[in-house]
Amino acid sequence: MRTTLDLPDSLLRELKTRAALNGQSLKSLLNELIQRAMRMPATPELVQEEMSLPVLKRLQEAQPTPAQTNAQLEDQTLQEDIEKLRRIGFVK
Repeated sequence: MRTTLDLPDSLLRELKTRAALNGQSLKSLLNELIQRAMRMPATPELVQEEMSLPVLKRLQEAQPTPAQTNAQLEDQTLQEDIEKLRRIGFVK
């Protein structure tokens, strides 16, 4: 089945580099990474983080949220997701 993913340029470069270093195609690397992620049990830490609302945290800290474009918000969310994957050792 085909699908389309919108990835930031920096992440795509990182994935292409990793695939090349492993002697894999980008497609096979992505399949492998996704399959590995799907086999991992959902930890309470990850579930809790996914359920938290960053907007509420910012309100609790009483800091104004600067205006951001949708692209900036999407990139920030993706970077947070990548950091979560790094913390659990899924991505280096």
